[in-house]
Amino acid sequence: FFFHICPSSSLKYEIRRMAFEIWRDDNLLLEENYHLLKCKNITDPEIMQACFIRGYPINGTYDEMREYLTNHLLMIQHLHLELPPNTEKRYVQLFTLHLAALRQQFKS
Repeated sequence: FFFHICPSSSLKYEIRRMAFEIWRDDNLLLEENYHLLKCKNITDPEIMQACFIRGYPINGTYDEMREYLTNHLLMIQHLHLELPPNTEKRYVQLFTLHLAALRQQFKS
């Protein structure tokens, strides 16, 4: 019985942790106005890591990846402005994780 529960709870924990990390990173990047600078001051390895964890392609140029991240940050900023202030941050975090799947769905 314990073995059936443990993997599920571990997976839930990892998903929530990843969602929180992306959410926190997005907020820090927005606070520091990286989106206004088109993410030009982010190093190449950092931009690749940021795109990778958000589900954006990393096989293009660094300028393309900077554009992906800039657009992502602008969308998150817009989301923050549109949501009611009492919206739970976990919903925003989980939405962020689903963006990659939504992008794939709209491409089809």
